[in-house]
Amino acid sequence: MESLFTTGAPASMLIITVLQVILNPDNVISTIIVSKVFPLHPSGLMHAPGKIGDFVNYRPSIQILTLSFLLIIGTLPVAEAFQNYAH
Repeated sequence: MESLFTTGAPASMLIITVLQVILNPDNVISTIIVSKVFPLHPSGLMHAPGKIGDFVNYRPSIQILTLSFLLIIGTLPVAEAFQNYAH
């Protein structure tokens, strides 16, 4: 007899989807409504990183801004964890 919880990406995605529908139906409804209002085609999403990368590469000020943002996002959780540990 096969287990209900098999390994692999499709099984994991199915389990996550079922749990989302059961535990958070308002999120599912919102997602369906937004996807009908703003349709996104996967091929458009595949071309976006190249254009965004070109935009950032040609503007040094944007590079510094994005790197500082990543630095803040990376260090804040460490600082908060240290603060909780120190108390």
